[in-house]
Order: sequence, then structure tokens, then C-alpha cells
Amino acid sequence: MGWASRPPKQDAHPTTLDNLFLGVPLNLESFSYPETKTMQIAKRNDWKTEPMPSTSTNITLEKVYSQEEFDRIAAGVIPEQMEDKWFIFYEAPWLYLHRSWTGFCIFKVHFEVIAESVKIAEVQVNRDPEEYSNTDDERDASMLRILLDSRSERDVQRS
Repeated sequence: MGWASRPPKQDAHPTTLDNLFLGVPLNLESFSYPETKTMQIAKRNDWKTEPMPSTSTNITLEKVYSQEEFDRIAAGVIPEQMEDKWFIFYEAPWLYLHRSWTGFCIFKVHFEVIAESVKIAEVQVNRDPEEYSNTDDERDASMLRILLDSRSERDVQRS
């Protein structure tokens, strides 16, 4: 499974935009997602995961990605060290974003193919206060935008 045999009950990772990946301030002018050695496709069984709780909400995030960008997103992320905050995997048509320490599902993103692109059709966000304390839809949309754009290797823009 992962490096943590017994993750803490509470999500120990802060979710501020300045602390998404490495626990250091995020410099958007020079930010790029850490390089991986080889492209390994993440699968649900690669890490501990919890289902999205029934206490969730839908938020709006309008994004369209090229097929090449989507392929990078869909490859997911398998945490390699304690500082890696996300486990991300894709099971068509949903992308699942889980906190690495707890396995809590924070985001579910439904993608649809349109012509030669892939767009976000729906986003579900965890609203269980025992798993995720944020309740600001705009902040969640901004965090998810940064996560997806960094995975797609787009320039990360705070908006």
C-alpha cells in the first residue's frame, strides 16, 4: 500500500493554496509539478482510499483540456514520500483526488469528450467536516484548477 501504515484520523495536510504540494509557499511564476521518473498510471488499489461521503456538494469549474493534457491528468499521482499530499487516479469518466495521508476523497471530477478535447462536466467536493474543513466553493475551485493545470503541464494561474 503506501508509506503510511496507519494514517491519522484527521487530514493532517493543510489545504491552503500556498501549501498544495511540498509544504512551502507556492511561487506561481516559477511553479511546475515535480517531475516523475517514469510515467506510472495510478490505479485505485495503489493507495488507501475512502469513498466520497454523502455530505458533498457540486461546484462549477469550466475547463477544457487537449487530449494530450488530459492524458497527463488521467495518469494520476501516486505519492512517493510523506510530503506528497495527493493520490489521484482516473476511472472513466471520473478523476478522484484523495488526500494521501488519510485517503479521504476531496474531489471527484467528471470529464466529457467534446470533439478533440476533454472538458469538466461536473465537480463534487467533500463537505464532511470530519474529513475536510473547507466550505468555500471558490477556494476549492481555485485549488482544483491549480492541481489539474499543474498535472496537465499548463502554466498555473491563480484565478
